[in-house]
Amino acid sequence: MTLVYHGALAQTTLGVSVQSAPGGTSYGSYQSLPWGVGIGVMLGIYVAGDSGSYLNPALTVSNAIWRGLPLRSIPILVVSQFLGCFAGSGLIYANYIPAIDWYSGDNVRTVPPTSEATAAIFATYPSSFAPKASQAFSIVIPCAIINIVTSALKDDYNNGVSKAGGNFFPLAMFFLFYSVAIAFGWETGYVDSLAQVIKANHLSSGAVNPALDLSGRLMSNLVGYPSTV
Repeated sequence: MTLVYHGALAQTTLGVSVQSAPGGTSYGSYQSLPWGVGIGVMLGIYVAGDSGSYLNPALTVSNAIWRGLPLRSIPILVVSQFLGCFAGSGLIYANYIPAIDWYSGDNVRTVPPTSEATAAIFATYPSSFAPKASQAFSIVIPCAIINIVTSALKDDYNNGVSKAGGNFFPLAMFFLFYSVAIAFGWETGYVDSLAQVIKANHLSSGAVNPALDLSGRLMSNLVGYPSTV
């Protein structure tokens, strides 16, 4: 549980904060968040170990159904993931309080679709142009890809792929999440800068991780964002 917690913490601090990191613009380039998310997942797995949960409740439940992960371990793993993501989101918020105050005004905390809402840094919010069906597909499709590829990477009968690349599984997960971020980035939050995240009301890196998304909403509300998070 402790390893999963710290793994989720590492994943969150890299995947969330990179939206505001220096890059091709004054806040960050299109490449910033995909790199941060991929590296965050990779290092998080190195920290947490190969538990089969992979820092994501969707993967945890999938592996319990299809790959023999003990059902009794699901609550412990999911709670650990949530707590780690919550702590990571809190750390990032604490780090960026001056930047948020500078951007929105002192102690001003707003939520999409409000103009310039900074809550989009920490949780998933639909793009203003996307209908409900598109919002659902933009989450379901990358989640399905992640589950299928992860299962294939760990399949001992997959022509020796998992055995040959077992030591490189965390690196493979980096490329998986990086490619998903690049391929599905426009509708799921991987945009050019913090300013564009805010103005376009795009989604955050929690789009494919329920623990990250829910914990980000709860953290946001606890630190002063409106209840509409």
